[in-house]
Amino acid sequence: DTTAPTSGSVSINSAATYITSTSSTLTIAATSAATMLVSNDNSAWTSYDYAVSKAWTLSSSDGAKTVYVKFTDSAGNTSPTYSDTITLDSTSPTISSITSSMGATGATATVTYSTNENATTAIYYDTSSKASYDLYANSSTSADYDTNHRRDLSSLATGTTYYYRVRSQDAAGNAQVSSEGSFTTTTYPVISNLAEGTTTISSQIITYATNVSADSIIEYGTSTGTYTDSFGDTAESVTSHSVTLIGLSAGTTYYYRARSKDANGNIAVSSQGDFTTNSDSTLPTLTLNINNSASSTSSATVNLSLSGTDSGEGGYVYQMRFSNDNSTWSSWE
Repeated sequence: DTTAPTSGSVSINSAATYITSTSSTLTIAATSAATMLVSNDNSAWTSYDYAVSKAWTLSSSDGAKTVYVKFTDSAGNTSPTYSDTITLDSTSPTISSITSSMGATGATATVTYSTNENATTAIYYDTSSKASYDLYANSSTSADYDTNHRRDLSSLATGTTYYYRVRSQDAAGNAQVSSEGSFTTTTYPVISNLAEGTTTISSQIITYATNVSADSIIEYGTSTGTYTDSFGDTAESVTSHSVTLIGLSAGTTYYYRARSKDANGNIAVSSQGDFTTNSDSTLPTLTLNINNSASSTSSATVNLSLSGTDSGEGGYVYQMRFSNDNSTWSSWE
């Protein structure tokens, strides 16, 4: 018998790409083999009875690891050498430079950090402190491998402290979890209960509420979505707001929105509302007396005694003008 064993093969941990410890399992095959020789360096060999599976300890230190196997039959014929290579990575990623920042709305936040090798990204967070990352109620993850990590968190409660940990896992499966950090979302003003109060021919009261103290401004105009004027008090800081718009035109529809800014400069803007000022169709009543009701005069210059009343909503006579012929009139005054 001069024929060596044939069809030999070896694979480490079912031909995996990575392994995280030196303990491995070899899957072995050969035809007509009685014994097998196994080596970590293709130089120093250890002999075993032939078996299709063998527990094997790889050489230490991370990096590429090759296992060599050759087979001998009962006649002493030895096969060629077969091998398989796997990468030993027993080191977890190192996490550093963790930062958290608040978003523009108060309901969002961004967490960033770095790792010293390509790894996945995960943020675990909750409104109460937890002893382990898997106890947090919320998470934001990415399976992409990178060294610069970022997750944008949304639908957060404003004015609330969140506790979090970051976790990254490299391609070999080594994972690292950070210590617990925290951030507090910003409390932004929110406008509610927008309503119209008393309406007159020239004024309108607008009321609304905010969840935090803020100033009171109403922006308004006569075209929808266009606010050409504004009125209010930028110096006050209240949660119950009342603004009276004056100098409005009678019988006119106005479109408006509330706008409030808190002490930190955060601004809230309401949806659009509208109102129509009252109309006044009642004519004023005028009494005219020339020269104390004299029947004649010798001068073209006379004294006029006037009194006017208005029973409409305005309640007063606003302007007057004069004519000698009921055709040509002076300017309103």
